[in-house]
This record gives sequence, structure tokens and C-alpha cells, in this order.
Amino acid sequence: MQTDVNPPESGLFAPILAAYERTRAATQDAWAANPRTGDPLPPEPHRAQLGISSGRIFAASGPLAQVHAELRALAAQDPLLDVTPANSLHFTFLALAWDRYTLQTLPPELAALKPIFAKHTRGMDFAVTDLRLLPLKNALVLAGLPSPDSFARRNALAQELLASAWGPLLQDRYRGFDIPPLFWHTTLARYGAPFASQPLRDVYARHSAIGMGGLHFGQPLLAAVNYNWQQCHPL
Repeated sequence: MQTDVNPPESGLFAPILAAYERTRAATQDAWAANPRTGDPLPPEPHRAQLGISSGRIFAASGPLAQVHAELRALAAQDPLLDVTPANSLHFTFLALAWDRYTLQTLPPELAALKPIFAKHTRGMDFAVTDLRLLPLKNALVLAGLPSPDSFARRNALAQELLASAWGPLLQDRYRGFDIPPLFWHTTLARYGAPFASQPLRDVYARHSAIGMGGLHFGQPLLAAVNYNWQQCHPL
């Protein structure tokens, strides 16, 4: 459910806010240097397969619903623009393994994952506040700040998983990045070229200064999902 939520103590999350600002500035520099999209990228090979993730599906409302409507209208005219469907808009709590599986080939390490995940998420209210649009070179994401409880629980979950049989899968999922990741975000739109089209850039420009409120999700769901959660199989 989308709500107006007061942001958490910003000092606690200064590294996250700084990372968002660095990303925004770097993206806008890249866009300025590359006014064209570049050649289309090859299709990603694992789009039809399932990864292991956690989070919740939500319904957009308010300013976010307007942004999503504009993105869908653009996608109807541009086959390179891949917009997350309204019925699978989701916010990730922690992605757990790459999309390399089918329902028949899920990793046996799930036996270790499930009780640890339940221990750290039971009864929690996963919440993200101070939501805003964040541009990437060829994507538009929705990013925010976690509630203090969400922040602490995800950290504890990641640390226990790293010491478990699930550890190698989590390390592979975030190879080259912090575990857990610094960003709290969901991807709204992906562009199938190295750089976003001008209309996609324009959507960001129109809405970049508008706050998108906050979201309360309740307890995160553990699921096997494809890249945009159109396939979502609770585990």
C-alpha cells in the first residue's frame, strides 16, 4: 500500500542518500555525453528463467501511478522500452539468487534458506520511505530509504545467509557489490540500448523533483520470480 510516510532519520542513511546523488549525477553526465541511445542490446539470455528473491508486489497510486502511466504510453510506441507491468510492480527486500532456475530445478540449498529467512522476517513491516525516481544509463528506478527496522533486519538476514549453505548463491548474486546492497529500489523501466531514449529521459525530468511518498508492505514474501515478477511463485 502506498502511503505518505515520514522519512527515517536521514543521518543514519547518509551513505544511501549520497549513493543516490552520485548515481543521478553520473547518469545525467552520461546522458549529456550520449544524446543517442546507441545500438540495441542483445536479448538477455535468462529472461524466461526464475531467480530467488524476496519482497512484495504493490499497486501504484498518486504521482507514481502517473509516472507509470506515462511509461506504459511510451512503451506502446517503442519496442525497446520494457516497463514493469502494473500487476507485477514490486519492491525487493533482498534478491537471493540469479535467474537460472525453473520450478523443477530450484537449488537444494533452499532447505537452509527458508528457516533463516523466516527467522529474520517473521512479523515485520517492510517499509520504504522518501521514494524518488532515480535514473540509470538505460533504466528508470524507484529508490527510497528503508525503515530502521527494515534496514536492521535485512543486514542481519544477509549476514546469517552468508555464513550458511546459501552463502555462495548470495555471493554470486551480488558479486562486485556490497552484501546487502546499498540501494533500496525497484526497476520501473528498462531500455534495450546502452542509453535511455529521449522520451524516457523526459519522463525523469518531469518528475525528478516530485516525492513519491512511501510504501508499507508487511512481511516480505520469499519467492521464485522472473526478472519483472510477472512470474511469482511463493516458496
